[in-house]
Amino acid sequence: MGNCCASNAKIFRYPESEGSADEHITPVSTLSPSAYEVVEFHLKDLKMATENFSGKYLIGEGGFGHVYKGKMDGVPVAIKKLDITRCQGHMEWEAEIKTLAKFRHPNLVQLKGHCSKFDQRLLVYEYLPLGSLEHHLTAEQCHKLTWARRVSILRDLAKGLAYLHDQQPPMIHRDIKPSNILIDVDYSAKICDFGLARDGPIIGSYVETRVMGTRAYVDPEYYATGKLRTRTDVYSFGMVILEVITGQISEPCDSTNSGSKLLEWARTLKQEQRMLEIMDPRLQGSYHKSAALLLCRLAFACTDNWEPPMRPRMQQIAKTLENLASNCSGQCISWMSTRCPPGI
Repeated sequence: MGNCCASNAKIFRYPESEGSADEHITPVSTLSPSAYEVVEFHLKDLKMATENFSGKYLIGEGGFGHVYKGKMDGVPVAIKKLDITRCQGHMEWEAEIKTLAKFRHPNLVQLKGHCSKFDQRLLVYEYLPLGSLEHHLTAEQCHKLTWARRVSILRDLAKGLAYLHDQQPPMIHRDIKPSNILIDVDYSAKICDFGLARDGPIIGSYVETRVMGTRAYVDPEYYATGKLRTRTDVYSFGMVILEVITGQISEPCDSTNSGSKLLEWARTLKQEQRMLEIMDPRLQGSYHKSAALLLCRLAFACTDNWEPPMRPRMQQIAKTLENLASNCSGQCISWMSTRCPPGI
């Protein structure tokens, strides 16, 4: 985990409606056995690694708390110090351990360990030196995101999500956005921040739960019904595609509803048959038109709001982007030939 930027759209949570599934997370001592070793660190060692959480080691902050760069046994790490005064702080700490101790994938940030001492809740991750995708989409950094790098970042994100959705039961992240996508030194991308992640349905097409996420990225169907599906993540992924190809950060439409100003603007240009005008001018046309159109159409397919939404699966998206990454002309197998069935 590297530099982290707080999203411009605040996390929001709604009380559960009567009869919906409760959002319990089991105590860390009774979590199911980890598939991978996760170390329980001593608080004194984490304090030593950061000079007692000195501000000079601070690399990120947000509603969750603070992230510090430190060294453990000579290896750089990122240490997240959660604010457990928030009503969800301890639960999100447990959710991160539950998820990242169970799964390993090249496109998921690796959890090194955790610490629980007195009122302190900390998580220790691998350190990714280039920070978040949100950081790279700013005006100062965006010139470093070449077309090929943007495509490969989207491919990596899709592969990580496809892996999570392939689990039994599927794991749904619920908060996919640029600040939760970290970039390594080779510009490979990894998903982070699993504090809102939860299991999807074992039987059936959805689970009912309270709505959690970041407003500009939340699936309107999930927002309205509380029905959580893997396609909830697909919608958020579509919003990230739009941000990557436009170079803009999404903002919510207003203070009460889900939706995005960026998506509304892009849909307007699509309706006016001016779709390529959404492309980031800083790319200076360094892409094939067919490849740009493919990503535009994929973004709109992921954010489809028909009843029911007909969105592609993450497995289909990952395959399409893998092909596109190896052939940036965009002449690759299309996701459009394999639309997902209703209820996914």
